[in-house]
Amino acid sequence: MSTKSGYGYISLTNNPDNSDNISSKTYGNIINLSSSKNTAQETIEIAGGRKYCLNLKFKRGSTTSDKFEEKLKIKNITLTKKQEGKLTLKSGIIEIDKAGNSDKYYSAIENKGIVNIEGGKITSEQKYAIGVKTLNGGTSNISGGEITLTSTSSGIAVEEAEKYSITNITDGNIKGYYGLRTEECSANANITGGNFDSQCRYQIYNNGKYSLIMLKDVNLTKEGNGSCVYIDATNSETIIDTCIINVQNNRCRLCCR
Repeated sequence: MSTKSGYGYISLTNNPDNSDNISSKTYGNIINLSSSKNTAQETIEIAGGRKYCLNLKFKRGSTTSDKFEEKLKIKNITLTKKQEGKLTLKSGIIEIDKAGNSDKYYSAIENKGIVNIEGGKITSEQKYAIGVKTLNGGTSNISGGEITLTSTSSGIAVEEAEKYSITNITDGNIKGYYGLRTEECSANANITGGNFDSQCRYQIYNNGKYSLIMLKDVNLTKEGNGSCVYIDATNSETIIDTCIINVQNNRCRLCCR
């Protein structure tokens, strides 16, 4: 931050009503930075999933003229996301209460770090929702709890991964239009347990580039239209080892396109 003659202020707050009082920490500002020099800087870690207001303010100097122009110059603002973040859900309910559309899905959890679902419930009655969305090298471990979503939604989705993302499912109940869906990504999913709801249109849907899904000792029961396992991508692979697949009404299939 650089100023001439006057004074510059920068503050970060989670309350937009404080924007007029950014020169004082007493109004609940998370960061309060002020200087008339070129060296003022500060780094802080803040929690994700919240809205923040970045406020910039300049107080002019007492002497002004046509020959002297006062300026507040912000040299650099950098926002980075910690990749090593970790979240564990053991109890409680996370609900998605906003409907998305075919171009924008809303997620209960977006994961680029490590997510452990050991209990609790992720739910939504809205369309175009995702329970756990894993991105760019994240790891999601599902060992309990319940992920229950409606039609057009995905219980677990792996998308847009430039690095290999890992999903491990050993237990828990999963329901959605898709149970587990990989899309346009490199993913490795290991499924050795868990209950995929029989009403899922696709219990396992593999459309990830260079993705590998392995099912071992898993029971899949499918009712209605759709597929237990659906493969729809070049260079993707699904391995099924000693699994029990219960087909009802002859509408369930293993499909590879």
